Amino acid sequence: MKTLLFLSFLTFVAGLARFMQEYGIVESYSRYGLNCERSRMNRNANWWSVSTIASAILLIPVCLEIGEGSLLQCICFITPLTLLVIGFTPDFEKDHTTYVVHHVAGYLCGALTVVLAVFVFCNWLALMLAIVTMVTIGLVTRSIRKCYCLWLELSMYMYVYITLLMA
Repeated sequence: MKTLLFLSFLTFVAGLARFMQEYGIVESYSRYGLNCERSRMNRNANWWSVSTIASAILLIPVCLEIGEGSLLQCICFITPLTLLVIGFTPDFEKDHTTYVVHHVAGYLCGALTVVLAVFVFCNWLALMLAIVTMVTIGLVTRSIRKCYCLWLELSMYMYVYITLLMA
């Protein structure tokens, strides 16, 4: 399972690094998908979608194993699935339905990550480390006010990866 976790993390970080290089620091993680969808970078595929979907698929068995025996195993399964929905809707400004689906999946993913943090993982040190690291990067890059959503999203990603690695 650690191999799947490592591959998921590698896929996510490689994609994020590529999109930050291409578009700079943007308002949210989903904005990279929108930018990628609308640019010439996606001649054959939207690579933001590919990296988001691949990292989510690789996380599913890891999350299921961690949540095994818990009443919240269903949440451990649904959380990566919400990332799949987000990955499948990169052009969320295209129409109202896509916008709603993308944003509901995003808010649900965030809420379920918090539920996992409180009831399943209970790793407060990792949560604080993730938040402090991302806020520090946001302050150093002077993007914390404009891109607070991105830094919050990335701190949740970092928290999940740290916690799964420690499990």
